[in-house]
Amino acid sequence: MSPDREKIIKNIFSKDRNKRREAVKKFKEFDKIDETLINYLILMLEDNDSGVVDAAYNALVDIDSELVIKKLVNLISTRNIKLRSYAFEILNQKGKKATNDLLTKLKSENADTRKFALDVLGEVGTSEYETDIAVLLKDEDPNVRYAAAEALGKIGTSKSAYKLLEQLKKEKEIWVKYVIIDSLSKIGNEKIAEQLIKLPLSGDSYTFESIIETISKIADKSVIQQMLNILPMVSEYEKLKIIDAIFNLIKKYGENILLKIKIDSDIVDILKALLKKEIENKHYVIILLSYFVNSEDYFLFLPFLESDNEDEKVAAILALKRVQNPDSVKYLLKIFEYNNTYVKLNIIETLNKFEDSSIYEKFISCINDETETVKISICKLLTKYYNYEVKKLFKNLLKEHRNDPEFIKNLKKIILETDKSFFGNNKRRK
Repeated sequence: MSPDREKIIKNIFSKDRNKRREAVKKFKEFDKIDETLINYLILMLEDNDSGVVDAAYNALVDIDSELVIKKLVNLISTRNIKLRSYAFEILNQKGKKATNDLLTKLKSENADTRKFALDVLGEVGTSEYETDIAVLLKDEDPNVRYAAAEALGKIGTSKSAYKLLEQLKKEKEIWVKYVIIDSLSKIGNEKIAEQLIKLPLSGDSYTFESIIETISKIADKSVIQQMLNILPMVSEYEKLKIIDAIFNLIKKYGENILLKIKIDSDIVDILKALLKKEIENKHYVIILLSYFVNSEDYFLFLPFLESDNEDEKVAAILALKRVQNPDSVKYLLKIFEYNNTYVKLNIIETLNKFEDSSIYEKFISCINDETETVKISICKLLTKYYNYEVKKLFKNLLKEHRNDPEFIKNLKKIILETDKSFFGNNKRRK
């Protein structure tokens, strides 16, 4: 049975907040909800009691009526920020039921109405509405274009990505460009990334940085070559952003992707010049350069062996591993004892690329002063120089660390693998 309408309407204006709360809750029990009742519920959204507001809010969410949706959609263009905010939230909860009414608002003569309708569609819509939304990328009002681009970033597909790219090429407002680029990043399309890298350089560093960041998120490894090729055409700041982006791709695909890349000498010179600058992420430059220089260029990395920046130091150590100049051995041995375990492990890894008696002499003499982790790494390296002295060293280490099962396990594995290899080689020589 439907509650007493007159009594309930009277109670929503009571000075007693509890009566107002109970009255609003009764609205959901009416057999028929008409425009008057809906208007009262909307009015109660501005009540000074949070309990009344919550009851009105929940009633509007729960009442399944097209009339409620139409009223709420009309509110999205109101200048009353509080009511507009509630309308957004309730329509979001209504979901797809609200989309048809919102779509009609996209054709409103009022730019704010178009803009706010797009805001809600971006939350409740699906990709089936992307064509209607994409039309407004060309709207005369930049706020509407912004909202259209933002909505497509939330519900759009690759189809929308091409529309966004087309508008990006023509867009004049930097802040609208930014949201277009951000939406392209969210949609994620490798072919779009290939088009982005070909866009004319506008001289706008903010937009350029956003484009490069987006490319690093959605592109595949093939764009690295193109990114390196534009280094001569951009500012130093933009060069660094390109290098950061390249390393985002390297983190995704691994450093080996650099092995297939060829660059001109002018790009190598740019990387060399950046080594001399006070810049962030210089270790990225060190790593990149090491893939494009020859063995005789090893000296470029030597100054960074003494760097206070651990990333730079390790990058330089691994750069020497890649260029493999035997003259670098003495510099690596010189800094070994003054570094932490992480750096020492990288030095050992690099020295393992060389065969030099000084390496053997250094580690035979210093191994007992090192941590267990470093000792194991040194033992692996010393297998290259396997002889009676090394074998004796291994036996002594087994005795010294007999109470360390993990160390014993790792060293026994090294000994077993080394003995097999050593005796196997002897047999082949016979």
